[in-house]
Amino acid sequence: MNTDTPLVSVAMLVYNQRDFIGQAIESVLAQETDFPIELRIGDDFSTDGTREVLERYRAMHPDKIFLNLQPRRPDGVPGRTNNLTNLASCRGRYIALLDGDDFWTDRHKLRDQIALLEAEPRLAGACHDTAILREPEGEIASQTVSEYEGRGSPPKQAEFDLADINRRAIFHSSSFCFRATALGELPAWFSHVLLADWALFHLVARSGPIRYESGCRSTYRRHSDSIFKVYSAAQVRAHILRDLETFWEIFPTTRTHHASARIERSRATVAKDRGAPLQSLTHAARWLSLELRSRFDGAGRFAS
Repeated sequence: MNTDTPLVSVAMLVYNQRDFIGQAIESVLAQETDFPIELRIGDDFSTDGTREVLERYRAMHPDKIFLNLQPRRPDGVPGRTNNLTNLASCRGRYIALLDGDDFWTDRHKLRDQIALLEAEPRLAGACHDTAILREPEGEIASQTVSEYEGRGSPPKQAEFDLADINRRAIFHSSSFCFRATALGELPAWFSHVLLADWALFHLVARSGPIRYESGCRSTYRRHSDSIFKVYSAAQVRAHILRDLETFWEIFPTTRTHHASARIERSRATVAKDRGAPLQSLTHAARWLSLELRSRFDGAGRFAS
């Protein structure tokens, strides 16, 4: 194997995460693999000292750490230009995601996921469960990401196809590793959606199922300092509605009663935000009707 060409690219996005970025980077450097990896870090014009930390790590690991530094904070959806630029720079056959405020907790995470994907070519990606670290308390939540998103105990193993991703994605981006060929060239609409991680899950799932394994191998740091804090809560809800409608239009196989119910519920909330109570009630009635129908057509199942 040519050691100059990484088998895996770790794509890390950063913005004003000086206090957390070291732990994220160290968790990548701690990975025990028998194949080469690279760490591609996209910084969205941090101003809190994060860049100085990144430069120190690059100086210590110039053969493994590569920086994509935005010269300014671009217009549009926060972080999207940074995301696009960073993903485009990845050279690996596989790409693993990790944000700068999260971290991996298993030294064999990449080794095991790549072994799975190499052994099963039909799989487009792999994921696992993730612990939730509440900040500023510094406490691990009682529920994992899979338990929270799954509204209960998730299976020990599952496979998600495209429709399953739209119904219920019970995994976090810090757990996600996928074939670069499954992602392909990013479409123009990717620049406008707010839910970039969910969009990536959809795009990868077009090429094949995503295998979920129980067991926490990463930690998601939940705190209020989100890159989307420039938006009000109502603006975030309006963005999410547009995202749901985009996924409905782009991915026909996701058009289930459950997906339709989710859109109607979102429309009801957005209409209420805009001061249109009658319109909100109309969408709420449609949501309840579709939600009942979805419970009888298997839309809430996990693929297995």
